[in-house]
Order: sequence, then C-alpha cells, then structure tokens
Amino acid sequence: GLPSPNTKVLVAQYDQNLGLVPTQATPLVVFGTGEQSVVTVGGVPTIVTTVTSDRTGVAEVAIASFSPGFTVLAFYPYTGDTAPSPLPSLFGPTMPITWAFYTTVRCLPFDDALPQRFVDQWNALPDQTLAWQFIYNEILYLYDMVFNVMLEFVNLGDQKAVEGAIGTIWKLTSAEAAKESTMAMPITRDMSAGKRRTLQLWMYLVANGYDVKDFSVDSIPEGWGPPS
Repeated sequence: GLPSPNTKVLVAQYDQNLGLVPTQATPLVVFGTGEQSVVTVGGVPTIVTTVTSDRTGVAEVAIASFSPGFTVLAFYPYTGDTAPSPLPSLFGPTMPITWAFYTTVRCLPFDDALPQRFVDQWNALPDQTLAWQFIYNEILYLYDMVFNVMLEFVNLGDQKAVEGAIGTIWKLTSAEAAKESTMAMPITRDMSAGKRRTLQLWMYLVANGYDVKDFSVDSIPEGWGPPS
C-alpha cells in the first residue's frame, strides 16, 4: 500500500490477439525510454523495455506510434536483477488478461497523403461538388453514419449545412480542442492529423468562396480561422 521506489518494470508489447509481437513483425508502437532488450518466449523473440520507478514510486515509459492498429502493453514489476519472463499470450485457457497489469494503446492511421490528394484533385478540376464529395466520403461519412446525434447540430451529409457551420467545426475539430476541450469533435478523438488537415483545407476554400490562388497543403496562413 506504499509507493515502491527503485522498482523495475518490464514492459512487453502484445498484438490485438493478445500474443507477443515478435521482432520480425511490424510493431504498432516503439519504446522511447528504458533499457531495451530482446527476450525469447516460446521460441519467439520480442523486444521489451525495462524502466525503473523514481523515489515516489512512479515509473514512466515513453512510446511513439509506428503503425496503425490496436496493441496492449503489459507491465511486469520486479525487484532484484532477474527480470520476469513475459507471458507468451494474454489470452488462453488461464485468461491472464483478467488479472494482468496492462494498458491498451490505439494507434490511428496517419493519413499523411490525404491532404495532397485533395489538393491535387482540386487543382486538376476545381469543382465544388467534387471537393465536397471527397470530404464527405473520406472524412465525414463515418461520423454521419455512426453518430446520427450530430443531426441535432448539423447534417453532416448536407453540403450547404456543413459549409454554413465551418466556423464552429473549425474550432471543435482543432488539434488543440482534441487535447483539452470536452466539446472536441469527433467525441472519439479519432480524427487523424491528415484528415484534420484535409478538412481544414476544404473549410479554407469555403471561407474564401472557393477562390484560392496557388492552392497547396500549406495554403492556410498561420493562426487563420474562418469567421464564426
């Protein structure tokens, strides 16, 4: 019941099926802190990292997203010099997932190429309807279908309705709002940076009457926002 300083914690990465992620597989996250090593469990080598708690008993591990998907990080605290061996799976007859120390991590797709695709389409054929169809099909369709409560505020399937609400949408879908605001949209916080940028580019076109010279992914001036 007391903080445990200088306690080591081995952190292992499991895939969505709750099996250890082998070294030859593409990881969903990569470790940024701790002493990394390769351990072999059941003949499968996997990368783990070991971090140590501070004087207050807090141990921190830094991770960075590497590929989209769902992963589980399991924590194995220990004292002494002998690290525990990670379980080969957190699922099975013994169901260790029911008692293991773990956290889930969801890595979003980056969608880095989406803004350029939108810009290229607009520059090749600057058509308002086609631009809207791109935005709806690639970004808004999911939220329109899954979260129909949005109809109380704006019909995400109606171009004119969305165009008329860009001031509010801009604020509620900003990266800053996603981090801090309880009003952020989408409420699931699952809009990737690429999709957010593409939506912003479209809103920039709308706010400028679809008349933007030399349209590019960098067209939006720093600090710009549409009128409320």
